[in-house]
Amino acid sequence: MQLHLVAASSSDISNYSKYKKQYFNSILNGNKSNEIKSLKKLIYYSKKLNKPTIKYKKELKLLTSNVKKVKIYKDKPVLNKKIKKLFNSTDTIKSIQVDANTIIIDFKNNIKKKDIKFTEERHRGYARDNFDIQGKYTGINKLKLTMPQVKAVKKIVIYKKKNNIRLSLRAKKNLKTVYILGKKRIIIKVLESINQKKKINYAQVMPKADQKVIVIDPGHGGKDPGANGPRKRYEKYAVLGVGKKLSSILKSRGYKVFMTRSIDKYRTLKYRTKYANNKKADLFISIHANAVPKKKRNRIYGIETYYLSPARSERAKRVAAKENKADIKSMSYGTKNVFLMTQNRAKITASNKLALDVQNNMLHNLKKKYKYIKDNGVRKGPFWILVGAQMPSILIEVGYISHPRESKRLYTSSYQNTLATGIANGIDSYFLKNK
Repeated sequence: MQLHLVAASSSDISNYSKYKKQYFNSILNGNKSNEIKSLKKLIYYSKKLNKPTIKYKKELKLLTSNVKKVKIYKDKPVLNKKIKKLFNSTDTIKSIQVDANTIIIDFKNNIKKKDIKFTEERHRGYARDNFDIQGKYTGINKLKLTMPQVKAVKKIVIYKKKNNIRLSLRAKKNLKTVYILGKKRIIIKVLESINQKKKINYAQVMPKADQKVIVIDPGHGGKDPGANGPRKRYEKYAVLGVGKKLSSILKSRGYKVFMTRSIDKYRTLKYRTKYANNKKADLFISIHANAVPKKKRNRIYGIETYYLSPARSERAKRVAAKENKADIKSMSYGTKNVFLMTQNRAKITASNKLALDVQNNMLHNLKKKYKYIKDNGVRKGPFWILVGAQMPSILIEVGYISHPRESKRLYTSSYQNTLATGIANGIDSYFLKNK
């Protein structure tokens, strides 16, 4: 028997990219029929391009199986078990519905990122993924829903919490959940159990035409050790470890990745951003570690992410001064601020969005495994490493090398890997929402 192999054409790659975008849009718009059509096309073109199809097949199976949609409407009185939902004109939430592995919450008015907060906890034998959502929904208190198509989810409980509602997914093992914000909609998807034995291979998921280019910049190096901490721990080694692990994770997910340094070598600020521009990077991620004087070492710790803008807080100015001192001692403060104000506003806005996604995902990933993880927030800062970059760019302070506990963690491979996975998840989230 003869086998005839047909090479994938450029139109196959183009169609794969087209249906991938259509799939994400249909999720956001709540268009189930389009989501199913897109998934079928994605499976077809994935096979032609010799790409993994397992995750698309799973999603399609969940969407097409015969399970009734659980829906609570605002404008019609509906009896759901013992809870009667009646119309109330003061409510800000229109409806909540469970469909396959998805929870859809529709609002009357536009919503913002601050309107949803995610936390995890373990209580009474259950791992709980909690979503605190700002909004009013009369009559909802301890409403219990189910998600039959995802066996890992034992139950979903919705109840009032002060002026908000809390939606709590409960399972025996930790769940992998993601949420997407639309204009007037929040979509929560349960992807898989974290402890699942079979892992999806993300390699080559993106076609070359769609590949995003990321430049990772581990700070300092060579003659510049950066900040130092207890037991002769140096910033340059810790951030290089995080950078290498981030590079490996991003490559496995289909990104094209470059590093400004992959060994202990000094690079100037000018070299780093020029390198990113020459590679035509879509994102520039600079990784650093923070430090304070010895007197404060035992009490100041935490993680923060910066994007380029004139610094407003004294803390941001102090951190920026530490990172900038190597290359631009001659520029006056007034000149620096004028120079910053001339930077592209669209780039600054995109960098702010990226910083928020990366910071949130880093914290989320670290809190699963470690205690005493402190969120120092997303901040504006005049970091000159970011000035020359022509793409959205951020500077991450992955912790305090000066703090005894945090510096010890920053030198361990497992902690570096957890940090890097969180950063990668933030990058995924950014591209998902900013196509």
